[in-house]
Amino acid sequence: MVGGANYGESQFNRVTQAQRQPGSTFKGLVYAAAIAAGFSPYDSYNDEPYRVDGYRPQNYGNRYGGWRSMLNALSNSTNVIAVRVLIDVGFEPVISLSTSMGIKSELQPTYSLALGAYEVNLLELTNAYGTLAAQGQYIPAHGIRRVINQKGETIYQAQFTPKQVLDPDSTAITTWMLTHVVRNGTGGSLTSPIAMSPVKLALLNKLGICGLLVIFPNW
Repeated sequence: MVGGANYGESQFNRVTQAQRQPGSTFKGLVYAAAIAAGFSPYDSYNDEPYRVDGYRPQNYGNRYGGWRSMLNALSNSTNVIAVRVLIDVGFEPVISLSTSMGIKSELQPTYSLALGAYEVNLLELTNAYGTLAAQGQYIPAHGIRRVINQKGETIYQAQFTPKQVLDPDSTAITTWMLTHVVRNGTGGSLTSPIAMSPVKLALLNKLGICGLLVIFPNW
């Protein structure tokens, strides 16, 4: 874990202390909840200008593509369809799954939740996507597994029991959907081995700080 460029100059840990909007990275969790609820990657939604209760999500560049499958919408990071999927799945299932996968920051049941409006830290996102890499089993991220004294005796042993929070089938489908982000979608410029891996690219804030999450399930 690298929390900053120089600890002597700044002790602020950007992995555990920096709260930022995850943006489109959060869409992966929305779609995971949809798959767990029985949705198909090929379920389709109309990608068009959309308003719900006065809220108007807009796609990047204000471009719309008509009917898209959830697979295509995730690959191309389509905002409108992410919101529509959230509405169909429900706020509670999405928030509950996200929390169980490692998001501990507060998430509010609003439409902008689908677009990553609520701040989280990088360690939480790593935990959530790490759960996908672990076939749906959540294990809290930790840096110390065991401590041995000078005599070779174990004086500390991490005790973390994996918890199945997303069923293996839903995990496999979601992971497969995420591979299309780099094969056919917004991460298409990436090259192997990343190009064959589940990935979600997000513009984290208006300052242009870019976040890239890649998971390697076979490692």
